[in-house]
Amino acid sequence: EFVTFVKQLQTDILFISVDDILRPHVLDVPALGTINKHAAVLPGCRGLFPYFWALLYDVPAGVTFHEVTERIDDGRYLVQYWLPREERRLSVLAYYKKVFSMFPSMAVQAAKAMSEQEFTAPCEKIQSSYFSLPSRADYVRFRRLGHVVARLDDVLV
Repeated sequence: EFVTFVKQLQTDILFISVDDILRPHVLDVPALGTINKHAAVLPGCRGLFPYFWALLYDVPAGVTFHEVTERIDDGRYLVQYWLPREERRLSVLAYYKKVFSMFPSMAVQAAKAMSEQEFTAPCEKIQSSYFSLPSRADYVRFRRLGHVVARLDDVLV
């Protein structure tokens, strides 16, 4: 039903924000491709809760808009933003508020890059990694390192 709807729209670019892996018959519908955003500097911290893992393992944090393929967070990169090192003390909630506010302008940049087939090379300094849900032990270590999921100020501001 969704594929039929997208075909009827004659979609050039499809933007998604889902946890599901899209099948080829869906990915083949848009004329130029499908774009996803991921709240990490790919290829690092692919999968779930990327900022949590970036803090836990002290790796760069940021956002990547990328071409969607059949593999998780694995397509060519269109736009990347690196969170400045001095901002790495943001709570998880504050981080997502910050990067979500950047998505509209980054989406425009990503669509332009996709339409012009201009892709960004991955940074060789970023090691590829994939994470799923954190365990209790992961969360305990996260807290011991001084990180927090949310602060009262995150909600009140």
